[in-house]
Amino acid sequence: TSLCGHLKAVAVEESLIESARRFGFNMIADARLLTQQQVFDQYKTRFSKEVMVELDWRKHMYLRDFAVVKNAFVFWDENNQSRAAYLKHLTPNSLVYGFGPDELTWVCDISKAQSAGIPADWSLNLSVMARLKTDISNRPSAAPDPVQEGQRVVCFVMSDGDNIQWLAGGFVNSPGFWASKHRGSFNMTWEMAPILAEAAPRVLDYFYRDASLKDDFVAGSSGVGYCFPHYLPDRKSFVERTIPYLTKSRMSIVSILNAEGDMADSKEFLDRP
Repeated sequence: TSLCGHLKAVAVEESLIESARRFGFNMIADARLLTQQQVFDQYKTRFSKEVMVELDWRKHMYLRDFAVVKNAFVFWDENNQSRAAYLKHLTPNSLVYGFGPDELTWVCDISKAQSAGIPADWSLNLSVMARLKTDISNRPSAAPDPVQEGQRVVCFVMSDGDNIQWLAGGFVNSPGFWASKHRGSFNMTWEMAPILAEAAPRVLDYFYRDASLKDDFVAGSSGVGYCFPHYLPDRKSFVERTIPYLTKSRMSIVSILNAEGDMADSKEFLDRP
């Protein structure tokens, strides 16, 4: 999959080689004897420096079309041993699509590399959805009731807004989530991935067009992609990277999910309007 973007090639499983030849395809590379480390070492200067994909090799149907379009290096780090070295290839504040074998370790490693993860290892057709452009609608907006002295204000937020495979999948039609018959009868806030404005703008537009005045949205988490701000070497530059995506997605509030650290890790976010 890694080589397909660079070589503008189609990946063919070995039992299909003769069928591919009958359709006029010629073999331009044989990757059967190459390890992912060998592919990286030999071609790393030709892979994107802004996008990388970590994807379980058993998930053969998912996300790979997007990886090819982005000319991304694709790897699977079962034992969390090679990821950090691969991530050094990326420029600061890049994006790693997919998912790792362990969520906490995956996000920690990516955050320490000054990047953010985009959970997408079950995503289908992102290469198409990214090209179906649309003008993203304004979110419905209703002024909240004025706060009275002595009141406690509680906000209900549905999490996992970083997870674009879920937002563009089962979340939409599930009666326990967006398709609930009760949605619109009470105030509810939904975490939403700002990266959808680029990766699947019509999905984001659908939510805004379908939302009621009692539905609101915050970016989560923790900005342009899933990271732990405590581990970011440069939080300020990450916030600057996030701002254009908040503008594109018409959101102004960021939900922060952290590991270790404390409220001081939100300072760089709060310094911006």
